[in-house]
Order: sequence, then C-alpha cells, then structure tokens
Amino acid sequence: MIPPFDFFVHRADCKRKQDERASRIATLPRAYLFPLSPSERGILEEDIGSLVQDVQKGEKKAVDVLRAYGKVAVKAHEKTNCLTEIMLKEAEGWLEKGEINMKGPLAGIPVSLKDSIGVAGFDSSVGYSCNTGKPVQFDGAIVRMLKDAGAVPFVKTALPVTLLSFESFNDVWGRCLNPHNAKYSPGGSTGGEGALLAFGGSRIGIGSDVAGSVRAPAHYSGCYSIRCSTGRWPKLGVSTSMPGQEGIPSVFSPMARTLMDLTYFTRSFVQMQPWKYDQSVHPLAWRKEAETEYKEKKKLKVGVMRTDNVVDPAPACARALDMAASALRDQGHEVFDVTPPDPYEALVIASNLLNADGTKTFRSFFRTGESDDPGAKEFGKYMRLPRFIKWFYWAYVKYIKRDDTWAGLLEHWHAKSAAENWQWVARRELYKSRWHEWWNTFGEKGDGLDFILTPPNATPAVPHGGMKGASSACGYTFLFNLLDYSCGILPVTHVDPIDDMLPPSVKVSKMNGVARGAYKHYDAIKMAGLPVAIQLVGRRLEEEKVLACMLRLEDALDAKGQKYELLQENYLRSIIGIPTHPPLEPLPRRDAPVLGVGSRSHRRHQNAYPDEPDKYFHEADFDRHYDGRFANKRLSYDERRKHLTALMQTYLSTMNDIGAETWIMHGSLLGWWWNRKILPWDSDIDAMVSEKSIHHLADYYNMTVHHYQLPGLDEGRDYMLEVNPHYINDSMESANKIDARWIDTDTGLYIDITTLRRNRTAEARGVEGAMMVKDNHHYMYDDIFPLRESKFEGCPVNVPFAYSEVLIEEYREGALSQTVFAGHRFEPETQEWIPLRHAVQQNKLLPPGP
Repeated sequence: MIPPFDFFVHRADCKRKQDERASRIATLPRAYLFPLSPSERGILEEDIGSLVQDVQKGEKKAVDVLRAYGKVAVKAHEKTNCLTEIMLKEAEGWLEKGEINMKGPLAGIPVSLKDSIGVAGFDSSVGYSCNTGKPVQFDGAIVRMLKDAGAVPFVKTALPVTLLSFESFNDVWGRCLNPHNAKYSPGGSTGGEGALLAFGGSRIGIGSDVAGSVRAPAHYSGCYSIRCSTGRWPKLGVSTSMPGQEGIPSVFSPMARTLMDLTYFTRSFVQMQPWKYDQSVHPLAWRKEAETEYKEKKKLKVGVMRTDNVVDPAPACARALDMAASALRDQGHEVFDVTPPDPYEALVIASNLLNADGTKTFRSFFRTGESDDPGAKEFGKYMRLPRFIKWFYWAYVKYIKRDDTWAGLLEHWHAKSAAENWQWVARRELYKSRWHEWWNTFGEKGDGLDFILTPPNATPAVPHGGMKGASSACGYTFLFNLLDYSCGILPVTHVDPIDDMLPPSVKVSKMNGVARGAYKHYDAIKMAGLPVAIQLVGRRLEEEKVLACMLRLEDALDAKGQKYELLQENYLRSIIGIPTHPPLEPLPRRDAPVLGVGSRSHRRHQNAYPDEPDKYFHEADFDRHYDGRFANKRLSYDERRKHLTALMQTYLSTMNDIGAETWIMHGSLLGWWWNRKILPWDSDIDAMVSEKSIHHLADYYNMTVHHYQLPGLDEGRDYMLEVNPHYINDSMESANKIDARWIDTDTGLYIDITTLRRNRTAEARGVEGAMMVKDNHHYMYDDIFPLRESKFEGCPVNVPFAYSEVLIEEYREGALSQTVFAGHRFEPETQEWIPLRHAVQQNKLLPPGP
C-alpha cells in the first residue's frame, strides 16, 4: 500500500494481531485456568535441574510443567502486557507428537523467546506491522536446538520497535510494563522477557543484545542474564530491524529467574554443540575446568570501574556497586578500583558503527503513522537533518554550551560511505587491542585481574517515554558489546527512597547532555522499590568464568544477609494460592489478668459520645489520642515519644509471636518513610492486619494482657490487646471503624488496628483485587502485597509493597519532600526531625500533625 494510505492497513494489522492474541488466551483449555493444583505449585518452586530429573524419571510430565508455567505466564501478561505470540496449544502438540526430545538435558523445561526468534507457523514481527501476517516457514537454529535438548518453547515476548531502546513499546503489541512499578519500563529490547521472568511466568528466556538488550531488562526488572560473546550462540533464523549490520554484532543470550537456572541452562545449551546448527558458532565446548577453577579460587582479584566517564552512576546504582565490592572484600578477595581505556571513546565508536547507515534500515520498515520509540525517533530525526544544520548545532553545543561530551557524539552522526565505515571499524579494532593490552598489565601473564564490576546503567529503570532523553546513556553496556566481552547481570538491591536520594550538591543542569538526559528521570521517591543490579565482566568467550564468579559474588552477598529477594517470592505465592506466611494455628488463650487491669480502668476521663451510642472504643475527654479508661493526663513531649516507642516495639514483638500478618499505615508509615521512626509530633500509631489475622486475634487473644520488662524501667509494663466486637461488621460505619487496639494500660496511649478486607461491592462490579478498610480507605491488592520487610523503631516491620504510591495518595507528594512540618525540621545529615526552638514548651505537646 502506498503512503499515506498504508496508515489504515497499519491500524488494521495491529488490531488483528492484538485480537488474535486475546483470542488465543481466551480459548485456552481449562487446564490453563486458575487455581493451580498442589503439584503445579510444587513445579513452580523447583529449579530447572530438578525439574529435568523429575521429567526424565517419569515423576513429572512435561505437559504438566508446561501448564503450570503457562498459567502464570498468562497472569503475568495480564499485569505487564509481556507476551506477543501465545504458543501453548502448539507446544502441547509438539509434546504429544514426540517432536521434543525428552532425553535431552533440558527435558520438559518451558522456555520463553524474544519475539524476533523464528518459530515455524508464527510471525516474527519485531514490532513492525508490515511484518505481521507472514509466519516463518521453519524453526530457527535456536528453536531447533531447544527442541532437540528437550526444552519447550511456549510464548514469545515483547520488544520495542527498532530494537534500539531500553523500553518495550510498539503499535503491534502495545506497551510492556515493569512488574515492580507499572509506570516504569521493564527494559529493552528484551523487555518482555525481563517482565515475565521477574514475575515468575518463566524460568528461562532467550533474547538478543546489541547495546545491552538482555542486560538492561535484567537490571530494570530484577532477574539474571549473561551477554555471551559472539560465536558462542546461534543466530540463524532470527529477525532484526537492521539486517546486515555487523559493526557491533548482535548476540543471542539467555536470561533466567535465578542464577542457578542461568548457569544450568547455559551449560546445557553449549553442551548441545550449537556449531552443528549454525556455521557462525565457534566449535567451543563447555570448559568445566574453567568453571571449577573460579568456583574454588581462594582469592579473586576484582577491579571496580565506577564510571564510564559520561554519566556517573546515580546513588542507587553506586550503592549497589559498593555493596558488591564490600561483600567480596569481606570474603578476603582483593578488590580495587580500575581506570581502563576511556569508555567514552567506545561510546563514540560504537554509536557511529551501529548507525552507519544513518538509521535508514530500521526506518525502512515503518508505515505511515506508525509509532516510533522516543529515543530512536530523536536519533533518527537528527540523522536526517541536512549536514550544514547539524554542523551549526554541533558548534552550538561545543562552543556555546561548552559540552564536549555531547558534541563529541554529535560530530560524526551521519550516514557513512563504505570508506568511512572501514575507518570506524579500524578504530574499533585499535580500541579493542588497547583494552586487551591494558588487561594484560595485571600480573605477569595477564592473570592479575579476574573480572570487573560496573553498574549496568547509570540509573535504575526509566519511566515510560524516558528514552527520549536517555537513549545515549547506555555506555556501561554498549562498551562491552564493542569489546565483545562476556558479562553477566546480578540483581543486588532495590531503590531506597532515603538512602538513594540525589544529594543537593548534584546539579543536573550542570551535567553534560547525555547525563542530563538520564538524570532528569532519577527520583528515588518515585523509583522506590525498583531493582538495582551490578554488571560482572570477564573477557571474550569467558562465559564459564563469568557465571562462576557471579556465584561467588551472590554467595558473598548472601553471607551478609544481602542476597537479592526476587519480586515474586511472595507476590507469586499470593496470586497462585500459596500461603505468603505461616498459617495461624489455633493456640490456647494466654493468661489474661484482665481483672488486674480493671483496677486501673476506673478513671472517668472518657468521652461519652452521646451522638454515637454504639461506639465501642472511647477516648479521653481531654485528648482523643488516649484511651479514656486508663489515661488521666496528657504526657509531655519527651514522655510521649518514649512511651510510643515502647508501644510500637511491644506490639510488633507480640504480633510476631502470635504469627499475625500486620503492617504499619498512615502517619506511622510516613514516619517510617522519613527515618524509620515514629513522627515526633504523632500521638498514636496506625497498624493494619489481614482479615484472617483479625479473626484469629478475636478468637484467641481478645482482652489479653501482655507483660513486658522494658529497658530503663524498674517495673514491667502491661499492654492489652482488645478487639472491637463490631469488627465482624464490614460496613463503613464511623463509630466503629477501628477493629482493635493495642493499649498501654499505664498511660492510655494506643495503636489503632484496622482490617484490610476484600471490597465485595467493587468485586461485584468487576473490579478485580479491590480492597477496603472501614475507615473509608480504599486500595488495590497490589498496593499492599507482597509486604516488604524493613525496620521501624529498631524492630522488624512490614510495610505495603507500593508504599510511595500509598503515601502520595493519602498525603500528596509534598509529604515526601516537605522538610519543615508541625514545628519540626528534618535534618538530612542526622536523619532526625528536630523541634524548632519555639515549638516545644515544658509539659506541652506540639501542634498535632496530620
């Protein structure tokens, strides 16, 4: 169809593919519907090595493994839009017809594939509508190898149009979302795999990498990957946006949910002799001795590359690098900073080689009106400018803006002749030789440096559309594509809204153009909870060593209690019906000296609330933050803070002993967010429990008194757990919105306990996952679960999963940035709220906070 009329064909083709995908999901056999059976739950908990043994011994059927992961993959797609082609029915057919070798080293293992990998009978659109409706005729080399090894290809996954982005969006399939935070990218260009693996819908995926495309998704989404050197993996039978581009060769490589699975799969795949399937693969067998050597080497020599000299790592990424270096150093390994040949030069060379055609090839597939990736669009727009206009812009950046870094990249961005391209290839080879010589300077035989640690990217995941400014900030990964080094990604931590805040001394406006494009999206508050990884780099064709050293690093982190916790350890369990915490078994009632407490409850300072005759809990008439039965005075500022701290500590200790599922909310959660402490102007504490837990507390612990001997007190203190008998009523009545209280029987201070319940009214209207609390707060299930573990007032505590969003919804964004409030100023250096001089008077409270 001739432009611009091909716009209508484009729209029709996109709708047809999306309708086809929806139909394939809707017509899946009942075997792919929830809930999971107990045996399927067990399958999801096993590593792939164990699953292979079970399948080959006949203890598990390959079709049952496929169905278990198929169910969760569909659930992952509902949350993240990570799937393109759904091949589940066909996969069952391949198993039934014996097309899968059940004696192979990957027998029965479902494997997800990037959309660009050719599977007979399915499109490989690469996100372009012009490629739809053209199913490939034969399996590519990767798919043939997988089937011969016993693996089962079962879904294809999302990628960006052009394949040149750390986002994953195109008109054909839509936008793929980060499973940690739907406002952020899962990475690219193998972003669908990152989202699916992190969610738990697959254990093994295969993608391609030309500038970081299996590494950025692992970093953004929180899973594992290795970028293999060219010639180690086949690529025959795949599609691309730039056929013929060999200046920076693309390489296909694996991603995995765990490091154990990544190692097992990579080893098994190489043992299948891929050079027999694709002439471009080196006949290089798996070198077990190299793997063993680095698993057992007593002292590793580790270089730390802290910057690529273009964009310094943001605080979260710098902290992850420090954690990795510190963990290895604590294990006795030699860790030192290194300054290799300038990585900026590699970025200049690689960007000119990758787009030597002036972006003509990847743009040739676009139809009229077809959406472009925001970063590729800006890059392509610049490439198409007349040379004299580009010269003026380059001169402006270099001489007026005085930005040599950005100008150095812009200078040669144009379509190149064959002679020019050869010159850039020569520069590439010279640069690679300089790195080779530099590495050899460590030790007499070049063995004085085992591997290098770097950030995978300057920042964690970018928000959707963020590649418009951040597309050039790929130096940490692109460098090793140019060098063709083997390198792995290992998740280490998550963005912390306090520890990872950008210091006030950092001025983004003063950075070079590349750095500004990356840092303008960095916001530790909004990014809170996103994964942060490190990159572990070996030399060319050193996959065995890299995987072994990744294990040494993960073990070192584990020894410090810092091993990365996968996103779905709890979340996946919750959606598939596996308990997220030990069940609450019926326990005998504790001895509850309620009569002894009664002698203290004769005080008559409680408000009668004549307009609410059914109200159960009554507060003191002189202050609503005290229980009227136990309080007879308002405490001073210092006394109140001390008693509230003890109140919180004893509550958390008791709930932990009982096994109740509880977490902090409202003002207490806000205090946790700022410095893991109660806000000094707060007069009570807010906690929440699950429905199951409130029933358990009512049945076995109502009106029980718990005695604690606290530090600094000669006598112990009693705390009473009291459940409101109206807790069984889930209507939003104002009189009895508090379901229980934890009460200090000496002072009358208390913790309000509310219950998170299913919102059955919303469910009846088709709103899945809607939750409510009787105090008129509404949440989605994903806002709260899986609960995150942290510390509060020095004690272990749970907080909601999406805590930033929960707080912003309740208090607005200013509550997470306003440093003067309720007569206090927050001091970043001490991480404390300091009373303003006039705010506190002897025996008087500060003005109440929110």
